[in-house]
Amino acid sequence: MTVEFVGHACFLITLASGKVIVMDPYRPGAFGGAIKYRALTTPADYVFVSHHHADHDGVKDVPGTPQVIQTPGEHRTKDFVAVGLSTFHDTAKGKERGPNIVFALDAEGLRVVHLGDLGHLLDSTQIRELRPVSVLLVPVGGHFTIDAKEAWKIVEALEPRVVIPMHYKTPAVDFPIAGVEDFLKIAEAHGVTVRRFPEGKVNLPPLPERMEVWVLSPTHMP
Repeated sequence: MTVEFVGHACFLITLASGKVIVMDPYRPGAFGGAIKYRALTTPADYVFVSHHHADHDGVKDVPGTPQVIQTPGEHRTKDFVAVGLSTFHDTAKGKERGPNIVFALDAEGLRVVHLGDLGHLLDSTQIRELRPVSVLLVPVGGHFTIDAKEAWKIVEALEPRVVIPMHYKTPAVDFPIAGVEDFLKIAEAHGVTVRRFPEGKVNLPPLPERMEVWVLSPTHMP
């Protein structure tokens, strides 16, 4: 599969069969223009939505006629199996920002976990249900989600082979969130290799033998 970081929390996953999965698409121009990433142009077969905020629920802006997956529980298709775990967007059990769904996508012998706008640490049951993780897509910007330190605690609990940070400050996001560097400093302090991919996409497998952090440059910068 190919994993492409579109921008913010949006990823485009292309399977070997050619099927296209979009995870957490934003609405271009959402929040009064705070989301400046360009619109998607690739037609999708499936779209995952972790929660119904404009920077994660731009289904109408995704080309094609995709099947939308936006509920907890198991979802089986001819192309993959996915499980959605109910979580929250905050530390107050959703009272501040509502619910969030963590999706674990099993395809081609890999498990890709997208944490959405997770706002709290995972409990032991959730960790068991998500492991083993091949690729973890984790928010690191804080304020609206877990911050860099909390994200690292989740990384240590899930022990993925590849960690790809998301939902952090860039010139295309006018939100009061942190950039990616704080998270990268923590990773390097723990002896974890950080690799940068300016092209914004990677092909999997193979996976690294030891955990690595992969920084994918957003492909839909304005």
